[in-house]
Amino acid sequence: RAKDERGFVFLNNTQVRVPMLGKRFRLKLELENESIEFPRKELTLKGETNAILPFNYALNNVLLKYATAQPLSRFTVGDEHILVLTEVSGMAIELAFDATTVGNIEAAGWKQEGENGMIYLVPEGNKYKPIEIIGSDGTVSRIILLSRGQAENCWRVKIGEQESILLTDADIMINQNEIELRQLDNHLISFDILPIPKVKLINEKNELQPISNGLFKRFQMRLKEVKISAEMDVTNEKTVNVKLPGSIPTQLEDIILDFDYWGGSVSASINDQIVTDHLFHGPSWKIGLKRYIKKGNSEIRFEIQNWANNINGISDEVVKKIKNSETKLKEIKAIPQYKAVVSFGENL
Repeated sequence: RAKDERGFVFLNNTQVRVPMLGKRFRLKLELENESIEFPRKELTLKGETNAILPFNYALNNVLLKYATAQPLSRFTVGDEHILVLTEVSGMAIELAFDATTVGNIEAAGWKQEGENGMIYLVPEGNKYKPIEIIGSDGTVSRIILLSRGQAENCWRVKIGEQESILLTDADIMINQNEIELRQLDNHLISFDILPIPKVKLINEKNELQPISNGLFKRFQMRLKEVKISAEMDVTNEKTVNVKLPGSIPTQLEDIILDFDYWGGSVSASINDQIVTDHLFHGPSWKIGLKRYIKKGNSEIRFEIQNWANNINGISDEVVKKIKNSETKLKEIKAIPQYKAVVSFGENL
């Protein structure tokens, strides 16, 4: 897709329920006033993968001819243009700039090469450091490249009147004047943010203090640790009663029961009435207990049903393991889900 000689290439190598082999290729874009061939070496697009690659992207007045990394976000801080990219799984990264638009590039951890009027950057490791680009007109731009894992934990948030990107392993819920962070089995909750908000960030009436982390600022909250065990009465390998706690500690949002089993499905009952169930599809079943605790229930009864041959959508390898094993409970764990609320205070 292109407009005014600039745009994006959309790549797709997926097919529902069909394993796809990786594809190797180079691209040639025939635009109205030029042809762009990239990258210098062949790309690999793995099976079950798609990608969006930019071409002729303007960073202030610096021209990024192409990038074999996917745009995730962009914003400005003062006069600086910041572009956030993320790696595509299995794809080698190469950034190419029109040399006539570049005054200087500061790129520690990147190999820099000049060729045929272009400046190429290739990362020298898998920990990507920010790139600072000064245009021939003196303007400043930055490129931040995130790993796939970071990108999957990246949010764009508005705090006060400013938009920022926020990186965290926690799940977040955004309200008008606060952010709630929820995290499994880890009482240290932290997040990185760029640019730093222009308002105070408050947790439990205390102002959070930033810690430098490259271009980002890190904020963290250490909650009181909670130890939880699953109290249960195993009737047989297919049936188990789990005792519910009387309440949930204030620093927790929920208690998650991790129910791991071999079988076709499992039902959960309270007072002989099924309240929810789970169809086996590979991972263990994770069920939140708060809703049942709040209703004053004392225990939940789980019953595992045998594997049925009409269940589909599961790999042959997993199906073979199930058939070679008896229907049974493998393990139950109670996992605390911690929560921290960050509210927005007065302007800094």
